[in-house]
Amino acid sequence: MPELTIRSAGPHDLPLIADLYARLSPSCFAERFRTPRRGGQVAPLARFDPGHGDVVLLAFCPDSPDLPIAEARYIPTGPDVADFEIVVLDTYQGMGHGHALHTELRHRADRQGLRRLSAVVSGHNTRMLRLVGRLGWALVDAPEFGVGLLEISTVGGMPGWPEDGRRRILVESRSWFGSPEIAVLAATGAAVRRCPGPRRPSTLERSAGRCGCPLVALGQCRLAEEADEIVDLLPDTVPECAAIRGEHERRWPQRLQPRLSYRQSDSWTSARSAG
Repeated sequence: MPELTIRSAGPHDLPLIADLYARLSPSCFAERFRTPRRGGQVAPLARFDPGHGDVVLLAFCPDSPDLPIAEARYIPTGPDVADFEIVVLDTYQGMGHGHALHTELRHRADRQGLRRLSAVVSGHNTRMLRLVGRLGWALVDAPEFGVGLLEISTVGGMPGWPEDGRRRILVESRSWFGSPEIAVLAATGAAVRRCPGPRRPSTLERSAGRCGCPLVALGQCRLAEEADEIVDLLPDTVPECAAIRGEHERRWPQRLQPRLSYRQSDSWTSARSAG
């Protein structure tokens, strides 16, 4: 990987950021901003407010010492969470630059006291899903038109929960899309987080016979440990999913809602009434 220089951006860098956005391919621009590029649109997108706690990082390579080849930023949205975005010029993708920026961005957020970072991501954005999949992520809402809000932890491992007093319901489901059960639970005002199931194990994990789920492999998962209720919608036919179900049954059976009887549970009844 070419040597990468990462530095913080300031207001004086707005022209550089706007130029970076202008050099993105139409597909990369649409993936980053979820809208086609239009004339006069780029400059406003580059703005950020350091006084609000916004952090923007720019990355430079030896063959582009004056023009950034990538940008990463986060914007605080609450006392312990911020929205984040990362974009890398098309010709520099696949070289590990996104991972380097992502790591530095998480470290900055952690030092600022942020526990979680969130991003609006399309289910077709395989680069971003691969990037966050190295750490573990959870879906916050049911994606609409294939686009959903996901969260990661700033310190690694699965993300935790918002400290807002709401009931915490973890839904174990491999589907990117929602379901009637998830919709009615969210309608009650509960904090619902959806784990996408076990990720593909790395070569090292496979050689050690370890599952791609931190709860099974390491015995640690903030989502499960801090949940008030666990709804199991995982398939029966996948051994890794059966292993996850086994951990739930062993460690906190009182929180686990049986899949086949979930619609008869107190939570489903109260959620359906509230909805």
